Amino acid sequence: MFSQIIPSEFVGWVTDELFPVGWADNFDESEGNTLQDFIEAEIGSVDPVMDPVVRTHLKRLIEAYSSNDPKE
Repeated sequence: MFSQIIPSEFVGWVTDELFPVGWADNFDESEGNTLQDFIEAEIGSVDPVMDPVVRTHLKRLIEAYSSNDPKE
């Protein structure tokens, strides 16, 4: 999924279902930025995500979670 352009009819599924806006609510804050950790383990960073809509969405989710992180 990270290495492909997502057909437009499936982009909503990726951004709303697989990586929803409230994704961080499902994880304990002590676990760190689990979405970022997952992406780094899979592909190294968000930058190689091929689909620009998915890449932008993931960056926003990671940044939003990071800016709310009480440890920072």
